[in-house]
Amino acid sequence: MFEFKKKKDMKKQVLFLFSFVIVLSLFSCKSVTNSSNKPLQNQHWTLVQIENNQVIEAESEPYIEFLTEENRVAGNFGCNQMLGSYELKSENSIRLELGGTRRMCADMAVEDLFSAKLNSVDQYKIEGDTLYLMTKGSPILKFVAK
Repeated sequence: MFEFKKKKDMKKQVLFLFSFVIVLSLFSCKSVTNSSNKPLQNQHWTLVQIENNQVIEAESEPYIEFLTEENRVAGNFGCNQMLGSYELKSENSIRLELGGTRRMCADMAVEDLFSAKLNSVDQYKIEGDTLYLMTKGSPILKFVAK
């Protein structure tokens, strides 16, 4: 009788341990969301849209890069070189401090609009290979990763 009870208790213990391992493994699995999103940093982002308007040709390709080294920003407004810094605050919150060279180009339309919109950016969102820079939750600049 004593042997029977021991075997029964052992079966319960093994069953309990097995159940515990399964539950633990289920909770330890990380869900993979947005794993196909490009990273914000150290990525070349080409400007394709300002608000709801496609970017027309500019003298140079308008783009932005968020470099991890000292949180620097590099890029081109469409004519002049962009430089500055950024600060990632809470999730998807960003603060930009930008400047640039002062060369005069034949058509400054893209440059002027791009520069003005960047000054109001406070958030970002990445969907796949697309970056949206936003103001108060509304996308104002759209970029594609290259």
